Amino acid sequence: MGAVTLLAVWANDLAVALVRGGEYWSAGYAVHLTLFVALAVCTAYLGLKLTAANSSLETCRAAFRGMPCALAVVRRGVVAELCGNDSLLKLAGLAEGKVYGPGAQGVRTEEYAGPDGTARVVERRTVPLKGCGAGAVTAELLYEVSDSVRQARAREDQYMRMLKILVNMFEMKDPYSNGHSDAVSNLAHDLAKAMGMSAPAVETVARAALLHDIGKIIVPAAILNKDGELTPEEYRTVQAHAAVGADILVSFDIFREEEALVRHHHERFDGRGYPDGLKGGEIPLGARIMAVADAFDAMTSGRSVRGRRDVAAALAVIEAGKGGQFDPAVAEAFVALVRAGRAGKENEVR
Repeated sequence: MGAVTLLAVWANDLAVALVRGGEYWSAGYAVHLTLFVALAVCTAYLGLKLTAANSSLETCRAAFRGMPCALAVVRRGVVAELCGNDSLLKLAGLAEGKVYGPGAQGVRTEEYAGPDGTARVVERRTVPLKGCGAGAVTAELLYEVSDSVRQARAREDQYMRMLKILVNMFEMKDPYSNGHSDAVSNLAHDLAKAMGMSAPAVETVARAALLHDIGKIIVPAAILNKDGELTPEEYRTVQAHAAVGADILVSFDIFREEEALVRHHHERFDGRGYPDGLKGGEIPLGARIMAVADAFDAMTSGRSVRGRRDVAAALAVIEAGKGGQFDPAVAEAFVALVRAGRAGKENEVR
């Protein structure tokens, strides 16, 4: 470019010299040469700056590719720019141009299988870039959270094992309770699934049902094993187990959802339950499911104060309790489930 400019300047000087004579030749040549040198210096300076900027950008891109994150710029549904971790972009399909539909935004957590079969968890955030044409341009931000998710799951498993040991310790105090928590958890799992709850919600209900009686660890064995009627004071002690169990779980961040279900699994649909006297839809659905599963297992295992009932008699009690002790929709779903023979069979407690 500089050579072309220099030739043009010299050609112009030659033409002017032929017209005006040699006197202009020296002055014009000097002026034009000075301008050319200044232009060449500026061009060289800008070139060096641009080269340095490109080198710095490439260094940043290389560093970005080594991090557990990536970025895609999407213009009108078409990927316009990709940078960051190549494997993440391929996992999310962005390298192949797969993007969410128009108007999509927010944060999603997605789990993929890596090339080696290892589960990889990615947090994907879609951000509209409003300054680039009224939402026509969005940014897809990816961040891998596999390690933190694995650590959280391992910690949850450890807590779950510890709490199950506590449940087993409680059940050793009460011979009628042996296996009760597992049975209620399996029943509640099947019922929650039959009622169309999401997979994570079903697992939450199953875990809460497994831990629903953990608060009974404070109840003396003499009260748990008493043959006759409980005194009002003894009954209040037993009733306290729901709130105590919730207090135990609330100290674990990972069991916040289960805590509410454990607290309210003895509420009644008509509002005459405990500990808070909630009624109807005020009671979490998971707790209403646990209430039916708990009552059914208590009746069929002989833990009920009226002794052991067969399945048909227990279902009759649940049907009679619709709108009173039990949520009618939950009770009907449970009766249908048991009669279809699909409740509490071959399910592992999660």
